[in-house]
Amino acid sequence: MWVSMRLNSLSFPQRKLPDGMPGVDVGDRVCFRVGLKVGMIASAIFGSAMLPGDTLRAQGSRLPAVQPVVIDPPASTDPYARYSTPDQCLSAGTRTELMFWRDQRPDTAYMSPFGNPRQRTAVAAVRRCLERFDLAQVPERELVGLGNAYLAAEHPDKADTVFRRYLSLVSGRPVRERAWALYQVIAGYSAARPQAVSRADHYIVQLEALGPAAAAERLIARNVLATNAITMDSLPRLEAQVTAAFAARDQLTGDDRKEWAVSSADAYTSKAYLSAHRGNGPGAIATLREGADQLGPLRSITVPMLSLEARRYLMYGKPSTAIQATYWFAPDTTGVRPAIRRPVAGKPMLLAFVDNHCSGFCYAMYAGLRRLSAKYGHQELDIVLAGRTSGFYQNFLVAQPASEAVMIRGYWFDDIKLRGQLAVWATEFGRKTDGRLEVRSAPNESGFKARTGMVCWSMHTG
Repeated sequence: MWVSMRLNSLSFPQRKLPDGMPGVDVGDRVCFRVGLKVGMIASAIFGSAMLPGDTLRAQGSRLPAVQPVVIDPPASTDPYARYSTPDQCLSAGTRTELMFWRDQRPDTAYMSPFGNPRQRTAVAAVRRCLERFDLAQVPERELVGLGNAYLAAEHPDKADTVFRRYLSLVSGRPVRERAWALYQVIAGYSAARPQAVSRADHYIVQLEALGPAAAAERLIARNVLATNAITMDSLPRLEAQVTAAFAARDQLTGDDRKEWAVSSADAYTSKAYLSAHRGNGPGAIATLREGADQLGPLRSITVPMLSLEARRYLMYGKPSTAIQATYWFAPDTTGVRPAIRRPVAGKPMLLAFVDNHCSGFCYAMYAGLRRLSAKYGHQELDIVLAGRTSGFYQNFLVAQPASEAVMIRGYWFDDIKLRGQLAVWATEFGRKTDGRLEVRSAPNESGFKARTGMVCWSMHTG
């Protein structure tokens, strides 16, 4: 049977309907009636749980409508009138920026290059929002948000003033509190657009001067600056940040070693990146394994973190294996094309492992592949999509791999509008001793050390 439960809302006007039933009026319906399916015990306890009005509806009657509630218009036309803290102004700018690109790009996905200025509309939104705030009246807890908002408004001098005031207020406090304040300022400058890393460098000197007592804050600040160096594609800068991060890590003591183990893992990740991008893939893997050995006893989560990171370096400096496919497809033909070999010697190739069951964040990656194809596809860049059959498509079982492969081809080329060559492997399945299914053949995933789902490799074979 079905038992109806009534919930009264605190945020909606309460009405008494003609049959004496309290609720929220929306014409001839009452909201917040939740159906709970229960068994025979509930039937015995509640019996027939029809509420007043249910009988009328069951008989086809219509409850009299009640006049809608008229809500007065807001007293102010200022879109930021309800914003009570400066960091909300920063959010307003971010939202305006995202809405701009949503309306400008057909694929709705955009990743701006590091340091690019915000759109003028976003800057104007932050500036207008900040007009209501006076530095002298902003409490200490909101000063970091105010400084970051001024950076978003492209008022770096005002941001400097705010951050100096914030640091002056904490100047006489314990070292850890001062260190945390400096870290927040460094993080704010590191995230600024356009770049403000020179100001971040000014404050990292002050943070380093606090010594071993501020080891944890120095570590996470150096990790932030290391991420910036990677985005700026500056290996010398990255090396300096990694060296300083490890110096801070080595000064952690007691429970701080466990508390900040994940941040220490981030330092190992940056060090591995540095090794790999200097042509030493095995050195990168060795760095990550060392990190797992050192940090695993402190925080077990660091072991899979670093192991997963190591996967990306397993192929560095090694010759590429040939892509295996049971079926090859091209975007301009509907049927299976003759077998081809990829990669081709002397031709750069982008290999993307794709899974037609991946949604959400994958759509942004699909958009990136579309833009890469549009920009470089007419040049000498091979784009290959590697997938495999699963035995089902969407919500339907598919018995024949050939039929599923054609469906996969339609998804990538007709629905998602990707371009390139599509390699589909007919997966072989078997059963484990306990009866569960297992994949017994996935040569591309094994050969390229990747998991299905938008893992990309770029390669150039001589």
